[in-house]
Amino acid sequence: MAGALEGIRVIELAQGIAGPYPGMLLVEQGAEVIKLEPPHGDVARGTPGFHIWNRSKQSVIADLETSAGYALVQQLLVTANVVLTDPQSGAWYRISPTATSSLFLKVLESAGVPCAPGVPLSALFHDEHVA
Repeated sequence: MAGALEGIRVIELAQGIAGPYPGMLLVEQGAEVIKLEPPHGDVARGTPGFHIWNRSKQSVIADLETSAGYALVQQLLVTANVVLTDPQSGAWYRISPTATSSLFLKVLESAGVPCAPGVPLSALFHDEHVA
């Protein structure tokens, strides 16, 4: 049985749990999730939950400090429908979003609350108490 997100490619530029957990939910719905990790690996590697949050994902090592690693990330972004990132990893901010923003449909930033770059919280919540 095909998942609801079959055919959707997600590039995950996130570490810890804030980004990988939503990535896990996307892969469970059929999306192809490619997790990009720095050469030293995700900061959560070795924790009990790491294998749960990152199950069924492809893992690619990319060193953003090198031109080859940066080029690899750019090549993967071209193929993405969704880019999932988190503010802790800082990876997205080193990839020049102005140069790549037209290459994919949506950037999802996970920080424990739903958010979108440049969008006020009041636009995300239908509650008159949120400013």
